[in-house]
Amino acid sequence: METHDCNGCGRNLPTSSFYRRAHGKGRQARCKDCSRKALRDWKNSEAAAEWRERNAARQKKRHQEQKRAAMDAYGGRCACCGETELVFLAIDHVNDDGAEHRRESGMGKGPRAYRWLRDQGYPSGFQVLCHNCNYAKSRGVCPHQSKAGENDAES
Repeated sequence: METHDCNGCGRNLPTSSFYRRAHGKGRQARCKDCSRKALRDWKNSEAAAEWRERNAARQKKRHQEQKRAAMDAYGGRCACCGETELVFLAIDHVNDDGAEHRRESGMGKGPRAYRWLRDQGYPSGFQVLCHNCNYAKSRGVCPHQSKAGENDAES
């Protein structure tokens, strides 16, 4: 049986007590116990907390950039009421087949959907709606549309 010395605890242990290297051949320098302890220590460290905070900020910024690009590609404003505040806007499937389309295409929701739209070249069949208009559309007709219809009838 082949053995190695652990760089963490100094014990001479069988090769099976060491994780395989992620890239390349051989095993890691520390045994599994020392590797797990080092990982626990890192996760509970102040440096790890700072890293998580920086990473969350980067992800939020990237998500906002992807959302802004998708909204701009489809007009940048609610197609029903004209709302432009990014936080209120969403991508809507024009044909009301969103759930089915997400299932079939793997489009997903949120950041994943914005990446999918970008990768597909922002295809037709989508529009920007604010959350209010999107919700109202899913329940029938948005009040903005019914009011527009009333105004047209009065003219």
